[in-house]
Amino acid sequence: MAHTTKEVKHILTNDIAVQSCLARDLINVRGLAKYIIDKYKLNASVDSVISAIRRFDASCEFYSHHNRIKDLFAGSSIKTTTNLSVIDIIGRNDIRKCLDQFNSLVDIDKGDTLRLVKGNNHMRVIVDEHNLPKLKEAFILYDKVNVINNLVELSIISKSTDSLNETKGVMARISNEMAMQNVNIVEMIFNADTISIYVDKKDYVNANSILVSLSEINI
Repeated sequence: MAHTTKEVKHILTNDIAVQSCLARDLINVRGLAKYIIDKYKLNASVDSVISAIRRFDASCEFYSHHNRIKDLFAGSSIKTTTNLSVIDIIGRNDIRKCLDQFNSLVDIDKGDTLRLVKGNNHMRVIVDEHNLPKLKEAFILYDKVNVINNLVELSIISKSTDSLNETKGVMARISNEMAMQNVNIVEMIFNADTISIYVDKKDYVNANSILVSLSEINI
C-alpha cells in the first residue's frame, strides 16, 4: 500500500491538469483511479489507488505551484509580434553557411525578427513573413525545408529576481494549460527572464488569455 501511495503521489504531482480538477472537486475519483492503473500499468487494486488519491493534497500542491507562477511573473508584461514564420531546415550541408546567409539577409538592426534553434543536422529559424521571399534562395541547399506561416510570438518578460532557468515546472505548466484549451504551441524559447511562445494566429486570443489567467500579468 505504501508503494502504491508513493507511485500515485508521483503521478499526480507531475500532472497539473489532474491536480486542477481534483482541487476544484471536478473529477470522479474512481474513474481517475481506473485511468491511472490503465495508463501507468500499476499493479494495484482500484480501491488502493482511490485511497492513495484521497491521501494526496491536491489543493496544497496545485495552489502552491499556481502561486509560485504568479509571484514569478508579478509586474511583468506581454510583448506580441505578429506575422511570423518558422522555417525547419534539415540537411547535411554546412549550417554555418546557412547562418551567414540568414544574417546577411535579415536586418535585425532595423527590428527584423531572427531566432535560431540548432540541432543535429537540423535548424529551426523564426523570421518575419515579409522576409521569406529573399530567404528562399538558401532553401535549395538543403534536403528538406518546411515553412509554417501565420504565427504570433507572445514574449513574457519577468521582472522577478528569481531566474526562470531556476524555477521548476514553468514551461510544463504553460504547456499543460495551453493543451487543455486546445492551443498548439509551435515553439517555446526561454532564458533567464523571458519566455517566448509561438502559436498560430487563430489561437492568439486564447493563448494570451491563458497567460494572463496563469500569472495575472499586467498588459
